[in-house]
Amino acid sequence: MTRIEQLNQLGTAERQPTARRCWQRVACGLALLAGGLSAGAAAVIDIQEVRVVRVVDGDTVLVTDAQSLYSKVRLHGIDAPECGMPFGPQAQQFLVQLTQGKIVQMATKGRDRHGRTVATLAVNGQDVGLAIVLSGFAWRDGCYDRVRRAGQITPYEAAQRHAQVDALGLWSGPNPLAPWDWRTGGRQSSQRKRCAIPTTQGATP
Repeated sequence: MTRIEQLNQLGTAERQPTARRCWQRVACGLALLAGGLSAGAAAVIDIQEVRVVRVVDGDTVLVTDAQSLYSKVRLHGIDAPECGMPFGPQAQQFLVQLTQGKIVQMATKGRDRHGRTVATLAVNGQDVGLAIVLSGFAWRDGCYDRVRRAGQITPYEAAQRHAQVDALGLWSGPNPLAPWDWRTGGRQSSQRKRCAIPTTQGATP
């Protein structure tokens, strides 16, 4: 089987968020909409440069802006393993290597139900979330990373297919457990571990 055939096969066989899960997270989507522009308004993306002062886990960072204000940022369109899950610490360490202490470009999407800023981050033009998915340390979150036209795939979906074909990171073993299934299974409260990366000097915990 050629690589292209493998990728196409993954397109139909890969695990997707269940409809129930997507409905359960409608509140998140509404929060994002509330934080964005009203319908019919011009699509203006809020992009600013911020410094990453701490990596909380595989898809969340603490940043500070030019006014020295701190914000917790959740990466848009991806879902990394929790710290108590297999590859959770590796996902966090990968994000540390990409962003810790660096100036990044943040494109804000809105806020989630936990009050965190939801955004994409880029380092020297490189999409951080895309790099994480491509390296096999996160899932593409289909509830938010959506195609604009039927039959198309997003860059995050293409990156996940490549990681699956190459058996990278969490795809190196059979049947990796998705973080949303792990959380739904009630393991978050009993097994969740705090990722232990030292806070950069001057950052708040």
